[in-house]
Amino acid sequence: MHSELASRPDSGLLDRFAPMTWLLSQDDLRFFAKFPRVAAQFRRNRYKVFLAYLDELHAEIAAFNRDSNRLIAHGAWDLLPHLFRKRTLLFYHEARLRRAALCYRWLSKDVSPAVSASLTAIFDEVGLSSATV
Repeated sequence: MHSELASRPDSGLLDRFAPMTWLLSQDDLRFFAKFPRVAAQFRRNRYKVFLAYLDELHAEIAAFNRDSNRLIAHGAWDLLPHLFRKRTLLFYHEARLRRAALCYRWLSKDVSPAVSASLTAIFDEVGLSSATV
């Protein structure tokens, strides 16, 4: 599997991950504020859906990393510092997304700004426009 993150920016990849920006919204929790049991179930379901998107994003990031390994293996040593930096930032922002999901699920915090910022950073790192995220 080759990464679609950088190869086809017109493929709708940004649109595919766009729901991640609103799935963990605090607005929905305010709507259910008078019904704590319903809110807890709602948060649990949104958390599961968000994790499914995150697992798919992780697979794309892993494919991107495999592609970068191939570049290094074929002698593109001058790209090593640049690719290492990209990998580090992708790992950081993926971990930040996982933390945001946990905070939403267990602490009922508004994590949408952190999610949006991390998704923007991930797409910026692989060279996609983040205008729709």
